[in-house]
Amino acid sequence: MSKQLSIDTFFKFSKIQTNTNVLKENGGVSGQFSGINHGGVMKKNRFSLKKPTTPSKSSNMTTDTNTWVPTENVDVVNLISDDEDTDLMNAVDLVECVLNSSQLSSASDSAVSESSQRTVIYDISSESIDRTFVTPSKIPITPTKSPITPTRTPACHILTPTTSSTSSPGSKNKFYSPTKKRTVVKRSPVKRKLDQDFAQVTDNDDYFKACDGMDDKTIFLLEIIHKFLNNKSLKRLLSEESQLLLSSCMKVIKPGMMIVCRLYWRKRGWYRSKQIEDMTLKVKQLDESSFQVMINSLVSAGLLDQNIPGESGLSFDDFISLLKADELKQICKELKLKIQSKSKQDVVDMLKKFCQSQSISNYFTGNLKTNSKRVIQIMNEKAGVCYRLSEFTRSTLYRLYVLMYLGIDYNHIRDKKLELLLINDKIKRETYPVDADMSLDDASVVFESKQQFDSYMVAHLIYEGFLEKTDLNEKCAIVTNVYSLYKDFSKEEILRYKSLPPWLRRFTPSNIYVKILDAGIQELKKHKSIEYYELAVEILDLLISQIAFRQHKKAEWYMEKAIILRYLGRNDEAAEVLLQGFNSDLPEDAKDSLRPRARNIANQASQQLKSDLLRQADKETILENKLPANHICKQPMERAQQRGKLKFKTRVGGELTVQDAEDYCITHYIDSGKYTHGKHWEGRFAITIFFLLFWDIIYSKPRGVVGIFLSRFQMYPLDMFSDSFYMNRKALIDKRLELIKHSTTEDMLNLMNCTWDSRPEDFSAF
Repeated sequence: MSKQLSIDTFFKFSKIQTNTNVLKENGGVSGQFSGINHGGVMKKNRFSLKKPTTPSKSSNMTTDTNTWVPTENVDVVNLISDDEDTDLMNAVDLVECVLNSSQLSSASDSAVSESSQRTVIYDISSESIDRTFVTPSKIPITPTKSPITPTRTPACHILTPTTSSTSSPGSKNKFYSPTKKRTVVKRSPVKRKLDQDFAQVTDNDDYFKACDGMDDKTIFLLEIIHKFLNNKSLKRLLSEESQLLLSSCMKVIKPGMMIVCRLYWRKRGWYRSKQIEDMTLKVKQLDESSFQVMINSLVSAGLLDQNIPGESGLSFDDFISLLKADELKQICKELKLKIQSKSKQDVVDMLKKFCQSQSISNYFTGNLKTNSKRVIQIMNEKAGVCYRLSEFTRSTLYRLYVLMYLGIDYNHIRDKKLELLLINDKIKRETYPVDADMSLDDASVVFESKQQFDSYMVAHLIYEGFLEKTDLNEKCAIVTNVYSLYKDFSKEEILRYKSLPPWLRRFTPSNIYVKILDAGIQELKKHKSIEYYELAVEILDLLISQIAFRQHKKAEWYMEKAIILRYLGRNDEAAEVLLQGFNSDLPEDAKDSLRPRARNIANQASQQLKSDLLRQADKETILENKLPANHICKQPMERAQQRGKLKFKTRVGGELTVQDAEDYCITHYIDSGKYTHGKHWEGRFAITIFFLLFWDIIYSKPRGVVGIFLSRFQMYPLDMFSDSFYMNRKALIDKRLELIKHSTTEDMLNLMNCTWDSRPEDFSAF
């Protein structure tokens, strides 16, 4: 780099303008910086390297410092040598490089050397920093050797142009390389990274064009599609058909993607053409021909299904949801059915009854057309052309949302509130503690292949179906099927799932199946049949024996198994199960939950088992019994059902009131005269203090730990409620505890106050 020219020694600085012949790209541009300006005074963050114009040329340039009108081809010089391993700087880096350089001397205007008099103009300004590629066509001037050899500046390389003859249209441009000390052929920036940069620019073009003029909700959908398509590790997790469908979303006629977005989040089903057209009014009002062209593009891309009169694929219930009450009444009049009520439901019941009956005219005409077909035909003509989101599109978008928002509270997706979450985040109505600039992991740390993600989605959909079912027999059937599916896992699959960090095992099919089996125990018990009780015992044996998934529920599994065995009359087996739980590696606080059940079962067991159980049950609990407390004796109200919280009658302000235990205790303390008011907060004080003292540790990414943060919309790190939380941050937590140990109360209050004021506004994790 000994041939580079020193900026602060050889060049004047002045106000800069952008060359008018630039390649615009997405509201910003990337590449080399160029331009020419004449005269003017430089601002602090602007500079140009210019060659004085001759009198013959100065007349061709305007004196206005804000414009430049060229009358001939302008020669532009590349600022960075293509043969060096230095990427093009962005605008911020370039300005910082200039501002951090040595102060320019006011005497530089009079110290311009002969070489600088022949230097082609460099123009860099805040207006011209648009990341625009401009390829030089001519480089007619070669400066003489600089008498000063500047030190290398890593962030900014200024190269001097070389002399060359005017190139023919087919010749390649050349420039002088100070590192190679010879003239080399200039390479095209696109050819240097043809497999990456050029394709990325094209994708960005499609993305910004697709988002232009769209509403926020549609932009959110286009954004995650764009992120998915530009992430190779995630793209392989969906099928090629899904990838092609998502790629087509970036190219449909506007505002087609807004329709796709609305249909996905709205009620599933068919929509009439007028309803679809009304969805576009907030963005753009289309004439009939433009609307039809747009809707046809969605149908041809496979995003929408179309139903036209005469080719009906809709059912009776589909038409009922599409047609209004007045239209259904009109159908009844055409069928000569007497309407006795104005409500839509009565009209629907009348049409259903008519569909079930047989037409008398068929006996005389021999027509095989049933009443049901007649009604469907009339409804089809009334409804007109209808559309719905295709099932493949719905499935693809659902998988996309699960994949891209893995780690957030899934209720946002289940309850179709994800759009609301994104809108609230944009307007700062709802904030999340994860830093937006944090480098996050994605679903590729969990799923290595499409097959693994498909297995997870199968288990996930089974669980969602289990939650939606209300029929007891259907739920028991799902539990039975899942039990078989879990037993069919190979040892290799289980080992692979266990090899994941504990906080990522929740995204494995085995963990989901364990979750279904755990919830299914209660459903099997509700059936009250010996067969299902025996099945529940088998499932509990499986749950207790595995040591990889949902281990925090193990104490409950011991207790449930003991309860079922006692109901089956196998008291000694029930006692042995509880003793097995007491002798296991369960935490002591988990064993506390077994002690009340041990006292009940001990009286039904044999003498030896009874003494062993009572010895375990009589141990002091390590939590509640060791805490100082005031005991209030109050008789609860009688209950018709055994479930539910206990209620207590008391007088508040002279009136008889029914309260639960927490409210009764507050009333008792207020009546004692020691307090004036109170709230039931349980552990909120302790949780608040913990978050305030360890906020920065909780919401920082531990070094070398993957999968803690998969989404910016997480409320907590994924290992928050596991033993791994401490182990992943052991050094930081121990250091903070040592600081707390040697700090005063005032220091701690100041620390907590500082954390409270600096946390995201309106956020409360406690």
